[in-house]
Amino acid sequence: MALWAKWTGEGLTAGTIPDQSGNGRDLTNYGVSQVAVSPFTPGGVALDFVTDARAADTSLSLPTGDCVVAFWIQPQDYNKVYLSGGAANLELYAYGSGTGFSFRAEGQTLSMTPMAIDSNSAVVFQISAAGLELYVNDMTTPAASGAGVSFDVTGLTLGGRGDLGSPYAMDGYLGNVSVYDAWLTESERQSWMATGSVSPAAPVSESAAVSGNRFLLTLTGSADGTTDAVIPMSNINARLRSGSNSYLQVALPYTDDIAAAVSARPNGDLQLAYVDGSESNDVVDVALETIQISRGSESASIVLTGHRQNTNSSPASHTVTPLSLQTGTNSTTAIIPGYDPLIKPADDVTAEGTTYRVDTVSIQASARSIQTQLIGS
Repeated sequence: MALWAKWTGEGLTAGTIPDQSGNGRDLTNYGVSQVAVSPFTPGGVALDFVTDARAADTSLSLPTGDCVVAFWIQPQDYNKVYLSGGAANLELYAYGSGTGFSFRAEGQTLSMTPMAIDSNSAVVFQISAAGLELYVNDMTTPAASGAGVSFDVTGLTLGGRGDLGSPYAMDGYLGNVSVYDAWLTESERQSWMATGSVSPAAPVSESAAVSGNRFLLTLTGSADGTTDAVIPMSNINARLRSGSNSYLQVALPYTDDIAAAVSARPNGDLQLAYVDGSESNDVVDVALETIQISRGSESASIVLTGHRQNTNSSPASHTVTPLSLQTGTNSTTAIIPGYDPLIKPADDVTAEGTTYRVDTVSIQASARSIQTQLIGS
């Protein structure tokens, strides 16, 4: 999930409404002014729309696929809040002189309890081909939901638009208009409402023993009709093999958001990567097979496991300096600190003068340490 654009009213000029996300998606200002209204932004600044006032960019396209538009609104009179454009429209609008509030995307209309004039409301509208969700002030339970829509908005207008030559205009305030390229979790929606931005969860556990390096777990979502999710981990147990099943078990800290992300992707793949500085190396990719959720009175966790056969098609040779070397009649094991993503099953390793073929790369990792066993014969 990434912030795609944000228009708050801060830095507004007679000609431009700047994109505060840093992505350069400024809008042309057609009569919109700045007003001091709390709690629209941390600085209390909002966009003031009157008849025919709007912000637009004829070449701007919203993110396709999953998309979130979030904003604070204070209606003054008959209101339409538009994000629209192109033959395939996405339209978000409030209407009804304080007697109603409705949202629409591609003709899919969501209605909700009427709201009063001059009241501040936080709105999060989540759109995808799989479904629509509308949150107003309560970021836990949708105020309305509907069938999914596909949209391709080309040409973005905020606050009003022309329709058959007649402008549909908003009268009221908009603040902290934020567009994201993926749906927000409950905690992210609450963070946006409380602070004006989304505070990302820690993506992975990091090893104090290998500063700056980390494992990254992605649970894929395409098989379940949703997006991929990066999931935080507390422990990793992996056994990598070539020509036979590799095994991965990960323990996750329990939160409602993590449990929801996992439950939404029961047919996904577990993809483990190792990030070293700016480089990302694939470790193992397995099919998710079991989900175990444990909730006790003092602790809770989620454990995911999976298998898949992988083959190393380009074996290589390596020399390692082990913490210890264990040799037996039929097996040799070198224990090395941390993790070396270049060493794979079916590679040859030389440790303390002994050369052998690696059959299994066994990885145990936690927030405090990473240790790898290179097991072979």
